[in-house]
Amino acid sequence: MTEFARVGALAASFDLPISSHLFPEMSLQLLSHVPTAHSLEYMDWFAPLYEGKIELADGVARIPDAPGWGMSLDRDAVSRYAL
Repeated sequence: MTEFARVGALAASFDLPISSHLFPEMSLQLLSHVPTAHSLEYMDWFAPLYEGKIELADGVARIPDAPGWGMSLDRDAVSRYAL
């Protein structure tokens, strides 16, 4: 999280766009704090591990207003997929 914030601040200081790579459930909150955020890479590969889903409307992701990451893990699902 700290490194993402540092890179985001550096990119913003040069007016460079920044996007995410994988884990959109985590990246969404981070990108919301970077003024030059360009896009959220959305792959729903890990969506079954979360209780809620990222809400998409017209190609835009809604930033959750719940505390922390805004998304809670589904403990039963995590147990099912655990090795």
